[in-house]
Amino acid sequence: MCQGRQGLTAGGQSAPAAADPAAVFTQASSEETQGPAGHDALPVSAIERRRVDQRFIGSCANGRLEHLGIAAVTVRGRKVASSYGCW
Repeated sequence: MCQGRQGLTAGGQSAPAAADPAAVFTQASSEETQGPAGHDALPVSAIERRRVDQRFIGSCANGRLEHLGIAAVTVRGRKVASSYGCW
């Protein structure tokens, strides 16, 4: 049984969630999970002297509004030089 959340929640109300005991699998398959993709990651030593003239502040699909709030606090009161871009 799944550990952790034990129900469905919407609008502050919750309802118990349980599997249908009469449910049957029509097909079974086996998939291997993939590790994190390293195609766009470099060690800091490889880029530490590289000039950066554009920045983007955003979030991944699983990001939260609080994460953008942390970024906002970090840059509050600072200015972006006219030779740089920041989105």
